[in-house]
Amino acid sequence: MLRSPYWHEMVMVVNEAPKGYKSPNYEKARIVLLKREKSKVQKALTHFTNEWVDCGVSIVSNGWTNIKTQHFINVLGVSGSGAVFNTCHDSSSISATSQNIANLLLQSIANVGLNNVVQVITDNAANYKAAGKVIERTHPHIFWYGCLVHTLNLLTHDIVKHEECRWINELYRKGKQLIKFITGHARVNYFYGTYSKL
Repeated sequence: MLRSPYWHEMVMVVNEAPKGYKSPNYEKARIVLLKREKSKVQKALTHFTNEWVDCGVSIVSNGWTNIKTQHFINVLGVSGSGAVFNTCHDSSSISATSQNIANLLLQSIANVGLNNVVQVITDNAANYKAAGKVIERTHPHIFWYGCLVHTLNLLTHDIVKHEECRWINELYRKGKQLIKFITGHARVNYFYGTYSKL
């Protein structure tokens, strides 16, 4: 069984509960306390979302695949105050056509308010570019931009193809192995997050 690196801290806190403490019943935890926490989170997010009306917001999407090879698309609202998670779509059951991707992004645009959205940022794959064009046709005041990090990643791949830059490719490969090791091991990831300022 894979345990969270924080499980021992949770056990310590539970053990330090005052004598006679009675934990909430299932219904209270599931309904009352959950609604209270949701309200707190929504209140905390108003700092971000209020800025969207005055300054605008960028809809940013990021695709990823889990260890079961299911494909997901995360959508964030990003402004000067920071990023707010909007939604996550399990796209493994749909075809990744430009229209399907555009529909997912248009849902997120509607969620944050059409008049608040300034731009949509995705990766530079052809289907995402085409989805951006669909959004621009549907809402002419919203612009599509390709992700700069993705562009730089593609540029780096092109550079390392040249003979005099092959050493960069080896360095890149080792860096990816290191990242995969850190993120793939809960305890190592915990120590990295605790002691690294990166």
